[in-house]
Amino acid sequence: MEPDKIGAAVVFGVEIGFSEATGFFKESKGRGYWMTTLNECSCPSFMHRGGPCKHQKRLAEELQKRAAGPSLPAGVVPLSSEDLEARRRRIAERNAKRAEEKARAPKPSTAPRGFNMPEVIA
Repeated sequence: MEPDKIGAAVVFGVEIGFSEATGFFKESKGRGYWMTTLNECSCPSFMHRGGPCKHQKRLAEELQKRAAGPSLPAGVVPLSSEDLEARRRRIAERNAKRAEEKARAPKPSTAPRGFNMPEVIA
């Protein structure tokens, strides 16, 4: 397993009975899960090194995401209510203008296209 690759994770908070936020990370061979909190982890890396392991780092990231709440996709800038209303008006005006132009546009010909045989062959 690559050192920075982590399998599926499930994170539980204190609301369901754990004394602190707890994450369960799928073992690389798929035989079980590592139980992780911000203070300890059941993986061999934490037991041998004694420092934070990749599971604890991922748990911290997941908890930060939850604390931040829902976010907009990358590159999307939040708009104020005034900006949103102005944008709605511009879109409505543009759509009305396009509908008006379409109504005034000449109707397409119903004559068949291409080579036409003469009606009378002499």
